[in-house]
Amino acid sequence: MKKETPETATILIVDDTPDNLRVLIDLLEASGFETRVATNGRDAVRIADLVRPSVILLDILMPEMDGFETCTRIKAHPDTADIPVIFLSALADTENIVRGFEAGGVDYITKPFRREEVLARLRAHVTIRAQQRELTALNRRLNREVEQRKQTSITLAESEERLNEAQSLSDMGSWQWDMAADETVWSQNMYRLLGYTPGEVTASMDGFKKHVHPDDLNKVSTIISTCIHKQNPFQVEYRFFRVDGEMRYARAVGEVACGIDAKPVQIHATFQDITEQKRQEKELKLVHERLDNILKYSPNVISIFDEQGRYLHINPAGQQMLALPEENILGTSCRDLLPEEVADTFLERIHTVLKSESVLEVEDQFQIDAREHIFSTTLFPIYGNSGPPAAVGGIAMDITRRKQAEKALEESREWYRALFESVADAIFVHPVMPDGTPGSFIEVNEAACRLLGYSREELLKRTVYDIDVSESEVETGEILQKLSQRESIAYERVVAAKDGRRIPVELHAKPVGQKGERPVLAILRDLTERKKAEDARLQMERRLQTVQRLESLGVMAGGIAHDFNNLLMVMQGNIEIAKEGLSGETREGMALHASEAAIQQAADLVRQLLAYTGKGHFIVEPVDIGKMIQEVSDMLRSAVPATVKLHYDLPADLPKVEGDTSQLRQLLSNLVANAAESYDENRGGVVTISAGDRFFDEAYLSETVSEVWMGYDPPFSASRFVFIEVKDRGGGMDAANRKRIFEPFYTTKFQGRGLGLAAVLGIVRGLKGYIRIDSEPNRGTAVRVLLPVGAEQATVLPEKEAAPPSSSPAEFPTGAGLILLVDDDAQIRHLVQRMLERLGYDTVCASGGAAALEIFKEKRDSLDLVLCDLSMPGMSGIEVLENLRALDAAIPVILSSGYSEDDLKDRYRNKGFSGFLQKPYRMKTLGRMVEEVLK
Repeated sequence: MKKETPETATILIVDDTPDNLRVLIDLLEASGFETRVATNGRDAVRIADLVRPSVILLDILMPEMDGFETCTRIKAHPDTADIPVIFLSALADTENIVRGFEAGGVDYITKPFRREEVLARLRAHVTIRAQQRELTALNRRLNREVEQRKQTSITLAESEERLNEAQSLSDMGSWQWDMAADETVWSQNMYRLLGYTPGEVTASMDGFKKHVHPDDLNKVSTIISTCIHKQNPFQVEYRFFRVDGEMRYARAVGEVACGIDAKPVQIHATFQDITEQKRQEKELKLVHERLDNILKYSPNVISIFDEQGRYLHINPAGQQMLALPEENILGTSCRDLLPEEVADTFLERIHTVLKSESVLEVEDQFQIDAREHIFSTTLFPIYGNSGPPAAVGGIAMDITRRKQAEKALEESREWYRALFESVADAIFVHPVMPDGTPGSFIEVNEAACRLLGYSREELLKRTVYDIDVSESEVETGEILQKLSQRESIAYERVVAAKDGRRIPVELHAKPVGQKGERPVLAILRDLTERKKAEDARLQMERRLQTVQRLESLGVMAGGIAHDFNNLLMVMQGNIEIAKEGLSGETREGMALHASEAAIQQAADLVRQLLAYTGKGHFIVEPVDIGKMIQEVSDMLRSAVPATVKLHYDLPADLPKVEGDTSQLRQLLSNLVANAAESYDENRGGVVTISAGDRFFDEAYLSETVSEVWMGYDPPFSASRFVFIEVKDRGGGMDAANRKRIFEPFYTTKFQGRGLGLAAVLGIVRGLKGYIRIDSEPNRGTAVRVLLPVGAEQATVLPEKEAAPPSSSPAEFPTGAGLILLVDDDAQIRHLVQRMLERLGYDTVCASGGAAALEIFKEKRDSLDLVLCDLSMPGMSGIEVLENLRALDAAIPVILSSGYSEDDLKDRYRNKGFSGFLQKPYRMKTLGRMVEEVLK
């Protein structure tokens, strides 16, 4: 016969629950046991006969054949009767435990079990069985081989030792009382269970009884006495004390042995410490009590039905729903208490659960107290001791409010999602730890994806540190720390898009979670357009300020030019009259001639003032830029220091531009002088003067306009241009100086010498051209002027006299007629009156507009022409003109002013004047104009 040990034992596990089987198999095989499995009683009987396992772990509640019947059949078979059967069940009541022992079980373990307990008891019973089998074999050999009695005694001693070991493993001891000799024997484990070392005290019944709890002593003594008297086995549970005073629970099972005369002589009993079992039973009792309370106080309807739909149990919530007491419900069919349709459906579901032996979950809507209620019902099978399920349990939960809340929540979520996704600003939701560490984004909207160029999945893998690239005094960590302390914040930050763009944003963030949660809602608004608008606004404001300054300077320059021209007019006219009859060789003639030259220089200065405002007097004609530069080369050479060399790069056959040659010469002279002054006068350098023509696109033209234009905003239409470029390799300028070079009298040198580049700018603006400055410190400066090819710039005016007139009256054009002269300046009136009379015309004078109209009405038929000043107090020359046209549309009117004709024509082009004389003018110019108009 194979010797069994815990390491070689085979355990048959009988259970119909797969999860229980899996747990037990894993536990036993991990502990070295071999396992066999049966899922019902019939298979268990068959496998036990076939395998002969060392121990059988047997569940009680199983289909077809329960554990008690299975155990009885195994014990009835002679080949399997000696296999120890341990019941393993959740049924922990005394009745079922007794039934288990009556059916032949050697032990009873209740669920839920402890793994260590199961293993300990299995090892104990494997050992006990092995010892019992050995004892049986020894007894047989003893009967056959008397001569081996000594060896048998040794074997028995070893068996007893192993038995002691098995008892120790199962918290079990044994005792034997020889009544005739009044001698008691305790097993070694009996000593240990009572707290002694083996042999420490003398075993006796009195010593045994001293350890029994006083309240249980009478019960134990009575049971033992009854056992002796009736010669029946006994079993008793009682409390006992260990030698250290600890109280524990024990179970004693014993029987009486009788002598030849059939009188009791000995009692053999086992002593098992069941303290742990009692603890588990107490916990189970508490569980049952809690379950009863759950059934009693649960707001859900809990009920049990048989297969006919009769109520076997219903809790108070169900009684309240049916409005009936328990005694009127139990035993009554659901057909009698529920509406017919509801009852039919319920019975059908009961049969489905019983047939499928599975859980069924459904939702139903009922009307209770005139209101619709929604119930979630779970139906489940309830099994008896054996066989198929005999009843159906049901738990019905009123989920009306939950459904309403879910519906409201879903609607709220839909609204939230719609709002979340429709917001134009980027929204991020992310957690912030107590230490300020950010977690990955847990939600982002579509605007956030568009802003940064990431997909939603990509953003959800990132944190704040992955996108915030701000360079400011407020660090990202400082902001996160404030958010971790549940502070709301608002800052301007910079975030990085997927393509590397840096996007300025306005950040508003606040914690939004409940206490204990730390999500943060962050809203980012793209400030790109706002920043652009702010920059554009600031630039517009700067340009507006520049325009206003320019207009103020223009008004001042125009006023100076007007008043100065009036003075020059008086001086020039009187000199011109004084020169009559004087020879240019005389001292007086030469003095007058020098004065006239000074007046001409003063007039040129006035023209520079007007050029700065862009309202200069242009005589527009086709100009060959290359030829014009060659013509002034000698003049340019004389205007720069000898140490400065001029280099020309002038292509042939440049297209002509329409411009004023004298203004263009002045422009070129100023540019060359400026370039020459960039060099040290002693060391010198090279100034390169070049010209050319090419097509310039809108992008290039737009780059030529900056703050240096001082409010001028030319059209950027791509076209062909002729350009003049003056380049030097001098000191150059930084950005700050480049912005100011066109301001009047501004200079980077020690002292400014005049309007300089401010006049250049005015000339270029007047010709509707462009100017571009390229300059870097220590790398020189290049100034490029672009003039449109063939563009009509201004009305061609009469050619200006190139030389002073001769003093001979015969050179002046003469005529006859009556002229009305209107001017508020008395000196001008007297001078022009003398000039007109010398030219042969009769004059009548008026000092203002009102007086002029009265004279016109009086002498209307005899007047041939009206010569009127433009700027007069009270009634301006234009107003006089309008009133004259109302009285006589045909009367010729010549306007005169210190302002330029271009400015006059731009403002009053539709007023119908016949001619214009810009002060100061000569007598010859006056005569020609009057003669031409009267014709």
